[in-house]
Amino acid sequence: MSTIKRFVLLIPIIVVIASTLFVVAAQDEDEEVNEFGMTETEMLARGEYLVHIGACVACHTPQKEEYLTNELTVEQLQTITWSFEESQDIENQFLAGGRQFPLGPYGVLVSPNLTSDSTGLGDWTDEEIEAALRIGINRDGRRLYPLMPYANFYNWSEADMQALIMYLRTVPPVENEVIQTGPSGEGIAPELTVNIDELPQLPPDGSDQVELGRYLVTYIMSCGDCHTPLDPETGMPLVPDMFLAGGQAYEGPWGIVYGGNITPHETGLAEWEAEDYIRVFREGVRIDGRRVVFMPWQDYTSITDEDLDAVIAYLQSLDPIDNEIPAPALEDIFIEFVEDEE
Repeated sequence: MSTIKRFVLLIPIIVVIASTLFVVAAQDEDEEVNEFGMTETEMLARGEYLVHIGACVACHTPQKEEYLTNELTVEQLQTITWSFEESQDIENQFLAGGRQFPLGPYGVLVSPNLTSDSTGLGDWTDEEIEAALRIGINRDGRRLYPLMPYANFYNWSEADMQALIMYLRTVPPVENEVIQTGPSGEGIAPELTVNIDELPQLPPDGSDQVELGRYLVTYIMSCGDCHTPLDPETGMPLVPDMFLAGGQAYEGPWGIVYGGNITPHETGLAEWEAEDYIRVFREGVRIDGRRVVFMPWQDYTSITDEDLDAVIAYLQSLDPIDNEIPAPALEDIFIEFVEDEE
């Protein structure tokens, strides 16, 4: 048992992330089944799945060299705005870190290298990786800035956490020494530790569709990070009872957009049908036909139909919250509507 499992949670956390069901790989009859009822092949497949729908790729894979300039073309800016993953060097630097996040007066935060290289996680123990993920403590004792959603990872099931770590061990090493910049996180993160007794062994099995959707939305997919108003200093929700009610502003070359209200209120998604949710997750296109801005929809395209149905069921089950979101103030070149195919 890892040393992290002996810790105790000292303060309550409001978690905002999301997850999914097992993606079952072909099972080799000779493979042993672990304590979670899975083979190594199945665990690795699950870990790879979680890396994608958990948005790890979006934050920890650097952009292609042609995008690392201050003189981007209109086409490049549009790609970053509508389909960010297409600007990333996934082929050569998958999860190698180095993506920059400007945090205003706090400076620029750079995502770390998650590959198995010594400049990444190569020298880390499983316990150190789990501590960083669940409670935001680096192996050197430094607290991670809340932009890393460790409060979300806290409630991942034991099976999912171990699957993710196992998969990260298999990511090809990429040498990329990422220099820590921006805020250190010291004094920002709450004093958190982990109580193993609070953690589920397995994710929901799908027999309760809404419960599975809650696990995915709340703990794995980070939906609340963008769709709940946040305190810029702590990274924690400003108003807990506004979970998923939107309003957080995001400014970039596109102009300003706001995290939408994704509760089933008339100021949110009350008019959305299942196909409208599916379209935004699978194609990055809103109910009105406009391409979404800033949403990492490409990370979610690998979600299984069963998991996506559960996500939709959960979102539709939420209590509706009245929160009128300001209209986006988009530059003209970042407004594009996609016509429905007949």
